[in-house]
Amino acid sequence: MGPSGSGKTTLLNIISTIDQPTKGRVIIDGREIDRLKEKELALFRRDMIGFVFQEFNLLDNMTIRDNIALPLTLNNRKPEEILRKVRELTALFGIDDQLDKYPYQLSGGQKQRAAVCRALVNDPKILFADEPTGALDSRAASELLACFQNVRNKYGTTVVMVTHDATAASYCDRVLFLKDGMISGKLETNGNSEEFFKKILNMVALLGGERD
Repeated sequence: MGPSGSGKTTLLNIISTIDQPTKGRVIIDGREIDRLKEKELALFRRDMIGFVFQEFNLLDNMTIRDNIALPLTLNNRKPEEILRKVRELTALFGIDDQLDKYPYQLSGGQKQRAAVCRALVNDPKILFADEPTGALDSRAASELLACFQNVRNKYGTTVVMVTHDATAASYCDRVLFLKDGMISGKLETNGNSEEFFKKILNMVALLGGERD
């Protein structure tokens, strides 16, 4: 979290290998990823990282099933393995009854959950999410964030999220606050989401950030 221009998305892009740092090191799972060669980096992205953005980026001419299955299809996985994984994830995210529909037939919340399923279908260790609730109403946002928690609990996936929304941040275990490209504070939950939400609001006010 942090004010606009504080470096949130830049940091996320560097950690997730979209951008290269001008200096410093990025170490994930014991590997210095900013020094990997292009082929090694491509494999690292495929096996370790999933991406979710504010825009859903689903392909309109493909069903939800095919959208989610696409990464596994490109990796030449067996059809039965692909279908099993798609069913497993969509059941977890509550969209298993939407698989034959196209993106334009779904609500914003359903489309975002489909996008998250697609990001998770390769079993990444880290899911990067840049303002994933920004285009959702409060109910759809809460449902998506609860799904993130389910993914963490079921698969052990780390979710790294950029958000302006204190409610969204209160679903996290830890919140880092950026200001002028530097970490200016951090909070960790004690399991009480209401109390954590209030602490986040106070920190945002202290740092002069948005209070959405």
